[in-house]
Amino acid sequence: GTIAMTTPSPCVAGGLSLSVTGDPNIGGTVTTSTSGNSGLGFVTWGFSPASTPLMPACPCQVLTSSTNWLFAPSSSLTIPCYSGFIGLPLSTQGADLFGSPAACPVPVPNAFTDIWTVTIG
Repeated sequence: GTIAMTTPSPCVAGGLSLSVTGDPNIGGTVTTSTSGNSGLGFVTWGFSPASTPLMPACPCQVLTSSTNWLFAPSSSLTIPCYSGFIGLPLSTQGADLFGSPAACPVPVPNAFTDIWTVTIG
């Protein structure tokens, strides 16, 4: 499997970044972790790298294939041992809400990391 940054974010503020490490193969574990956040750190996982601007006044690209954001600055995902998952792309992104400095002040002060794609091997 592979791990790669696939969508640069126009809304990274301060030292906010996302690291994605681990074994992206079936049976392996991948960890995503934000650093440099000064507010509330969040991470999310999604099934495709689709993103959309947060709102017209804020150009932040937000991962839209995610069903929820985890109220935590890091998350580990253990990939089940199912060969049908080989080749499946998973995307991950981090966010900093109410942090300072913020990349965008609306609807709340926010910043978003680049979007990374983990392709399962």
